[in-house]
Amino acid sequence: MKWPMSSVAGMTVIILYCVFTFSSLVLFPTAHNPITNWLSDVGNSLYNPRGVILYNLGCILTGIALLPNV
Repeated sequence: MKWPMSSVAGMTVIILYCVFTFSSLVLFPTAHNPITNWLSDVGNSLYNPRGVILYNLGCILTGIALLPNV
């Protein structure tokens, strides 16, 4: 079965975001709990000083990848 390029690109972008987010979660200094923490806490330099660059870089790269071809 041949997948359309847009489907492959969409899955790649989702995987890209998840890899950077979970890598940043590994560096989170305390146990991350969705009841007490927001996802944006992972990208906050006060809460996650070591992993903030990974999360923010993942968001930036995901945004660039989702830009339409002009």
